[in-house]
Amino acid sequence: MFEKLLFKLINMNPNWIVAIGTAILAFVAWRQLNKLNRTLKINSLMAVLELESEMFRKKEKYEETVSSYKMMEMGLNIGDSVYISVKKEDIKSALENYLYSLNRLCYCIKNKPILEDKDWKLEFHELISAVVDENKECFDVSLPKYPNIIYINKKWNSE
Repeated sequence: MFEKLLFKLINMNPNWIVAIGTAILAFVAWRQLNKLNRTLKINSLMAVLELESEMFRKKEKYEETVSSYKMMEMGLNIGDSVYISVKKEDIKSALENYLYSLNRLCYCIKNKPILEDKDWKLEFHELISAVVDENKECFDVSLPKYPNIIYINKKWNSE
């Protein structure tokens, strides 16, 4: 059986042999590229998840700072106003760090569609809307400091 097949291949037109070989190589290359594409998507997703993790760490820091400020504000005397102003700067700095992390996440959603946009919307729409609503002074459209947050928020609110 094998000998007959080998004999037929040897006696075949060389163009057919080249065509069959090319088709086999194309199929193998296609499979390898699919595997590579899946690996790249997973790596990209891991990068986004790391950004998300960083964002939530910074949000925690922000909330800790706000909480400690509120507690100190209630228990301090008038003479401690300098300490209160320092804590206000800590809150501002923690909020800025958190918003920069959220802006990077929005950049990934906007420019690197790893998952469908609708999947990200399900996860983050409420969070992004709440952040924009609670910090309107940080989202001046004329001087956008966080353009990706503004873009994603507008896009998702219009859908």
